[in-house]
Amino acid sequence: MTKKKTPFEPTQQQRVLVNMMSLNGVKHSEQAKALGITPKMLKKHFTEEIEYGRIVTTANVANALYRNAMDGNVTAQTFFLKSQAGWREADKLEISLEGRDTPTNTEKEQRLASIMLAHKGKKTLTKSTTVDTFTAPENPN
Repeated sequence: MTKKKTPFEPTQQQRVLVNMMSLNGVKHSEQAKALGITPKMLKKHFTEEIEYGRIVTTANVANALYRNAMDGNVTAQTFFLKSQAGWREADKLEISLEGRDTPTNTEKEQRLASIMLAHKGKKTLTKSTTVDTFTAPENPN
């Protein structure tokens, strides 16, 4: 006579454990091993705990990033603006001269000087956006 296998039924303690492990970034395969089940069974029976843990962890990390950015951490500010506000690094400036494959250093310097003169008094935000800088009027006294 063969013994019929009892279906797996998660306990409240197991649900709390999976939630805690998910909050702390423990891999699913390791969570399954800790419970003595397969990763497939883990995903089937603990979907809500896994998703909740991932959501809370992401929110906590985002909050920490935000706090660091607001506290003046330039790296955090840069990352936040790139990932959340659509900012990006400016493209590098390439100088080419018509009819020449490789301009000389002197030609590059002359071209760069003319570009800089053309943009004097403007601050480049992205490759396609410029903003005029404010120049205070001279003091007549």
